[in-house]
Amino acid sequence: GLDSQFVTMEGFITACVDEWPILRRRKELFIALVCLISFLIGLPTVTQGGMYVFKILDYYSASGWCLLVLLFFECISVSWFYGADRFYENIHDMIGFRPGRFWKWCWIVFTPLLCTSIAIFSLIEYEPVKYKNYQFPSWAEYIGWCIALSSILTIPIYAIVFFAKQTGSFKERWKISTTPTFNQNPFRDGNDKETTQQMLNEDTTAMTNL
Repeated sequence: GLDSQFVTMEGFITACVDEWPILRRRKELFIALVCLISFLIGLPTVTQGGMYVFKILDYYSASGWCLLVLLFFECISVSWFYGADRFYENIHDMIGFRPGRFWKWCWIVFTPLLCTSIAIFSLIEYEPVKYKNYQFPSWAEYIGWCIALSSILTIPIYAIVFFAKQTGSFKERWKISTTPTFNQNPFRDGNDKETTQQMLNEDTTAMTNL
């Protein structure tokens, strides 16, 4: 429904504005541009053959394997790198009590393992997309996989680029890349040496959060 569109668009817009603060100066124009582009992308789905376009989008990007991979990365980024205990305390601050410890193990072990297992089995049991009795051609499958990979590959690509931009030894780069910046003062420069050194001295890497 329309209310779901608000949540989806706001999540994307907020992420972009946080990543590129310059967009805040013209946030209204940026929102209008995103809505216009989304509207133009959605137009083919309301044409005479729109159901076939919708089927490709739904099959490859809106459900199944693509969402499982995104959920896996989202889960490990919070529970492994940010820290399950730290996230546990954040929830306590927001709702006033701590959830059962079962949820912590879901974030750390069960959910990533379940997502990986289902993703592997879905690839093993993969069947080309079809609508009723119509079998899509091979080029339509390629387009579908390109659409799916466009959202999946952005995660490792961004991680590699972020890692490459850091300075120091491999170990220092890894620790900076996998350490949350919650202690960083937003009024300081992002390359503040004192903040960076404090991050390196803290045990906030993935292995210590498991």
